[in-house]
Amino acid sequence: MLFLMGALGFGVFAAYISKTPQAARVPNELRRDRPTPVVKHEDRTSQPTKDDQGTKPTAETYYIPKVSGETVKLGDAAPEVPAGEDAKKFLGNETLKAFNLGDGPAVLGVDVRDHIAVLDMNQAFVDHGYGSSQEGQLVEAMQIVYGQFPDVEKIQFMCNGQPIDSLGHLELSAPLPVEHSSKGSGPKPPEE
Repeated sequence: MLFLMGALGFGVFAAYISKTPQAARVPNELRRDRPTPVVKHEDRTSQPTKDDQGTKPTAETYYIPKVSGETVKLGDAAPEVPAGEDAKKFLGNETLKAFNLGDGPAVLGVDVRDHIAVLDMNQAFVDHGYGSSQEGQLVEAMQIVYGQFPDVEKIQFMCNGQPIDSLGHLELSAPLPVEHSSKGSGPKPPEE
């Protein structure tokens, strides 16, 4: 008897759902939010990709630090990062270009480990011969440029697999904290 009552109840419920289209749909206010899938972004580049709707999102804008008097702050927008180029390496080299150091000093690569951007610099960067104020401004500019990346908390200068102890005046053997323009939210337009 109990089995027949259960089967009859199930049959009535199935008929109700098949005859009432709204019954098959759960109202949005009763739905549980689905968790946002975790997507690991190895690096941001300014080359947009198409999203699910087929539209292209806007490109990420980064800024190059500039020296204004004795202070270093974010300046003009950097050129667009070329397709396939690592944005961190590209911005490091654009920062070096802004200091008019010639073609020698360069960032060969950037590897982020435990929120520390390890900057692989060439030997010309080490051997350049900076004045004390230029060295300080350059190091500060690198701290500012890498502060545009929310996954970077510190930078470490390396050359040939070894930490760079100094460029002549500043102690660089330990990782240096970056200067986030807007911590964790990416680049911020330059201050006026």
